[in-house]
Amino acid sequence: MQAEEAGRRGADEGGKGKVGMIETDVLLACMNPEDRHHDEAVKFIEAFPGTLTLSPFSLIEIDMLIRSGKLRVVDYHEFISALSDMLSLYGISIFPDEAGIHGLAQRLRDEHGLTFFDSLHASAAMRKNATLYSYDRIYQRVRGLKWRRPT
Repeated sequence: MQAEEAGRRGADEGGKGKVGMIETDVLLACMNPEDRHHDEAVKFIEAFPGTLTLSPFSLIEIDMLIRSGKLRVVDYHEFISALSDMLSLYGISIFPDEAGIHGLAQRLRDEHGLTFFDSLHASAAMRKNATLYSYDRIYQRVRGLKWRRPT
């Protein structure tokens, strides 16, 4: 029910009837049955087919997590294929990157102590006037960012 309420509140955010932008943690929770947020993330994504977007930096962040060993996958190509299939299945589009996102991201790092990727996700959502859905409460600090947990 909370997901439906979020949809009503944010149906026009981010343009073209999009509910909002999901951050990397929501995507990974959805893909990993062992994640403590898995069921919640799956229900959230299933509730909004064709209305969610992904941060333009999530795919790079996932790749960096894999390459650093912080995210372990058995078969990289199979994982990426499954990720692509999931994005297609639920009609999750990817916001395009733009130069202005990076300038704002630096300001968010300076002012709020966000990590590199957190600052980029927040900045992209702010530039697109979209709600950012993430389990990371660090986003509560950011003035001007619409942030919600995907519940």
